[in-house]
Amino acid sequence: MAPKAFTKKTPAERAAAAKALRERLEEFDRELSPEQEGEILARFMGYSDRNAKLIAMQAAGLGITATDVAGFRAWKDRGRKVDKRPECVPEGEWGLKILAPRGTKENGKGKGTANAVPAGTGPARLAEGQAGTGNDGDHMFFGTTTVFDIAQTVPLDSDGEVSPARAALEAGGVAFAGGDDGDDTAIGG
Repeated sequence: MAPKAFTKKTPAERAAAAKALRERLEEFDRELSPEQEGEILARFMGYSDRNAKLIAMQAAGLGITATDVAGFRAWKDRGRKVDKRPECVPEGEWGLKILAPRGTKENGKGKGTANAVPAGTGPARLAEGQAGTGNDGDHMFFGTTTVFDIAQTVPLDSDGEVSPARAALEAGGVAFAGGDDGDDTAIGG
C-alpha cells in the first residue's frame, strides 16, 4: 500500500482552523467552573494555562481524561508509540493541539528566525502564549504542535496492541465530539 500524500494547508485554511480552535477554547473556558479550572491547571502544571485548557478540551472530545501528555518523539524516547487513529476520528484530530513558539518577526517586516526566542522575552510570557516584544523589537509568534495522552499510546514492543482510547472509540463507548486540526497555525494572544 502506497503512503498517503501529505496535503499542505493554505494560509487561509490555517487561519480558519486557528480561529475555530480559539473560539472553541473561549467557549470551553466560559463553561468551566472555578473548581474544574483549578483541577485542570493542577493536572498540567508544566504547561501554560491556555495549553492545559486546550489539552483538557480536546481530550474530552476524544472521550479521555488526559493525565500524561507528550509529543510523538518524546513518547518514543519513553518506550511508547502513538497508536494509529481510529477510523471514527477524522484525520488530523487524533492528537491534542497546543501552542508552541514558532519564531520571531522583526519589527513587523516579515523577517525572522524560526524557533528563535528574542532577547528580553521571559519564559513566563512565552509559556502563556503571548506575543512578546524583545529588546530588539522582535515579536514572538506561536503555532500549534501536537501532543498525545498516554491513553493514546502503546508500548514500543507491542504487537497489535490497541491503546485504551482507540479501543473505547472503536467499541462505540464514546461518540467523537470533533475538533479541528490547526496544524502549525499562528494562534496569537
